[in-house]
Amino acid sequence: MFARALALLLALGVVASSAHAQDEEVDLALARTREQVLYAQYPSAIAAAESLLARRTLSAQQRNAALEVLATAQLADQQLDAARETLLQLFARDPDHRLADPDASPPVISAFARARESRPAVVDVRLRHDAPTAWSGREPPTVTVTAEQGADAIHELRLSYRGAGDPGFSQIVLNPRGATWTGRIPLTATRARASEVVFYVLAFAPSGARLGQRGSEAEPLHMRVEADVPSADEAARAGRIADEISPADVARARARSRSLTDEPAFWTVLALVIAGGVAAAVAIPLTTQGQGPDQGSLGSVTLMH
Repeated sequence: MFARALALLLALGVVASSAHAQDEEVDLALARTREQVLYAQYPSAIAAAESLLARRTLSAQQRNAALEVLATAQLADQQLDAARETLLQLFARDPDHRLADPDASPPVISAFARARESRPAVVDVRLRHDAPTAWSGREPPTVTVTAEQGADAIHELRLSYRGAGDPGFSQIVLNPRGATWTGRIPLTATRARASEVVFYVLAFAPSGARLGQRGSEAEPLHMRVEADVPSADEAARAGRIADEISPADVARARARSRSLTDEPAFWTVLALVIAGGVAAAVAIPLTTQGQGPDQGSLGSVTLMH
């Protein structure tokens, strides 16, 4: 069991390390493409940006950055129709995207502003959730959300939940894994009576613009939390066990668990040990009294008058 868990942890570590290395490689490629635009190498920058966009493993933030660089290079190379299509795609993915290049030329800034103000139709993000409709376990319930469409535009999924008696909604960020996000609603472990938890999920672009949702604050999803009471079988089993334990069994158990200090022999042995230690401490000085210093390795010398 331990070996299996260790192997799983190592595998997760390898996956995380590989993903981190891939992110660094993409970021370096984006930096090189921006440098090509800076030095007016527009055809090379366009080819590099299109090569990046062909990858399926880009995060939403990386894909939007590649679209921005591509549109900038196309505008600078006077490919105006292609640039317009690229900008419409960018602002459909993130309606509130802001130009990251602080040194962009006025024509580039103007083209981005026009595309943003045109408000193209936002990418269609469709979410499907998998959560228990009733929960009675000790562990917090897990919610899994899958993006059936528009997954590569999603930067973050947030789940808002409210339990019975809570004054407002609390929020957790779900953990991404491909087109699937998971998280646990931190419910209390025990409840004396049945109650209900309501929740909903929102999808956001890198800028924070909302792209889609599953449920809402006005019409949330529902989960019933069962009362934490023993079942009839558990109660009957507990009653049988209690009936089978006699007072004599309890007395014997207490006798077996009695502390060492409760035993009379413990104190007798302790008194003998202390008495022996005191006697030895008195006898040692008496036997050594009157003896001179030990002779050294060169012998002793007596002074004569």
